[in-house]
Amino acid sequence: MDYICGNPPSICHYLDHIKQRIVGRIQRQLKEHTIPGRGLLFHLLSESAKESIQKVLIENGNSRIPRDPSVMAYVNDLLSKAIISMDSWVSNDVQELCDRPEQEDACNSWDDEIIDEILKWP
Repeated sequence: MDYICGNPPSICHYLDHIKQRIVGRIQRQLKEHTIPGRGLLFHLLSESAKESIQKVLIENGNSRIPRDPSVMAYVNDLLSKAIISMDSWVSNDVQELCDRPEQEDACNSWDDEIIDEILKWP
């Protein structure tokens, strides 16, 4: 048996078993955070975008511009496109987390630094 870092019952012996749980949890959390209307990432991005757009419009125009229906339609269109991009990111990148060949080093290797960190835990 090839032990990654020391003799059992070290947690390192079970790294491959827990990796899928960790990746799965990351995927679930990222999906939850991107749910339109209630996800944390969605909320932060949409609110930040709205605030930035309104700030630029007020600084470079007048106070009526942010309330103009055509401006609001444009802002809503931008947010809709951001939602589509976020959905695509979840479908393509989040769903395939640690499944792509270019992610091999990041997802399927255990460097000395992470091994030392893991061994700190009982």
